[in-house]
Amino acid sequence: MILEPNKKNLIFNFLYGIGEERVRKAILKIIAIAGMCGSGKDITIEKFVSSSKIPVVNMGDIVRREAEMIGLAPNTETLGKIATELREDEGPSIIAERCIPIVREFMEQNPKAIIILGLRSLAEVETFKRAFGENFSLIAVHASPRVRFERLKKRGRSDDPTEWKKFEERDIRELKFGLGEVIALADYVIVNEGALIEAQKQAEEILNRIVADNI
Repeated sequence: MILEPNKKNLIFNFLYGIGEERVRKAILKIIAIAGMCGSGKDITIEKFVSSSKIPVVNMGDIVRREAEMIGLAPNTETLGKIATELREDEGPSIIAERCIPIVREFMEQNPKAIIILGLRSLAEVETFKRAFGENFSLIAVHASPRVRFERLKKRGRSDDPTEWKKFEERDIRELKFGLGEVIALADYVIVNEGALIEAQKQAEEILNRIVADNI
């Protein structure tokens, strides 16, 4: 059997004293999920997360927490403004940077993987890659605009746009962040246009494949 270089390195480290803890951290998978608003990022992975107990870090929570701290209602206009201002004031990767300590806290619990939900730009992708190296994988969830809009109207979360114009404005804002490029460069794509069970099946197959690829 011929081992790939990265596999040789992990085995060498384990055998020659670099330590099991370091090897374990090296093979822990960081799985990022990206998609336009309403594509089904959360619900597509819900079944897998529930059964596997893998922790999830939601990047949108950073923005929602910021709104709460300054006493603003978490609606689509407010959260969009805060997300834009954070990136303008502190750099395009600031939300990813704030997520990294949360991810590292979860790493102490020894999970098989950690999911990061809601990437918006290549700057965020690069930030996570620098932090977690080759064990970082990116999955995109795709659905058409009309399908996504109807889902958001049914979901009814405080930051969900209920008018087509507001929906388009949010799409344009997120595409300006660079979300389209993130989706285009994803390692895996889940198409979530039809029955939810089909998208969840796609997600389970992909996530299980990533998690099972231990070294």
